[in-house]
Amino acid sequence: MNKESVTGIILAGGRSRRFGEPKALVTWRGESLITYSIRALQPFVKDVTIVSHLPELHQLKDMRVIEDKELYKGQGPLAGILTVMEKINTCWYFVLPCDVPLISSRIVLMLLQQLQGKETHEVVVPYVNGRVQPLIGLYHHRVKEKIECQLKGNKKSMMELLEQCKVLYVSVQALSIEETSFININTKKDYTHLLEL
Repeated sequence: MNKESVTGIILAGGRSRRFGEPKALVTWRGESLITYSIRALQPFVKDVTIVSHLPELHQLKDMRVIEDKELYKGQGPLAGILTVMEKINTCWYFVLPCDVPLISSRIVLMLLQQLQGKETHEVVVPYVNGRVQPLIGLYHHRVKEKIECQLKGNKKSMMELLEQCKVLYVSVQALSIEETSFININTKKDYTHLLEL
């Protein structure tokens, strides 16, 4: 797939209530967590847009940082994805959260490769141990209207969106990807485990 047809979206707008502070800027191995998501996406996308209300993220070099569209502010990941879709017109959007430091470029590439010959799909997401990971994956611009319709009905669920879309669910076991690659840092306990790796 041509990288010009893919925009990277990094979601860093959560309030991090369980963690107690903004996760995007917490460091691991000398770098902020969000840096790992940026690095995983950059080789395969036209550019990366970060969706966040954190003023500190505006200091990131050569990064576009935007806030949720006012109409949908605070309505979760769908609001962030829709905001980018309305600002940047590409065929596909590769979404990552800011708190998955073990995600690599190799995994991003493998998910992109799943689309070859399957352009009828609107979403490509992995599932790990039987659990779908909707915040890691590809979303076609065709889903924009579905997201907008859902948010207008005050429905914020990513899973509810997937139920309306033609989704390619990718088993990470089938791709021989380590399940630990998808660990996300929600709590200080999660972070402590990360530091031990």
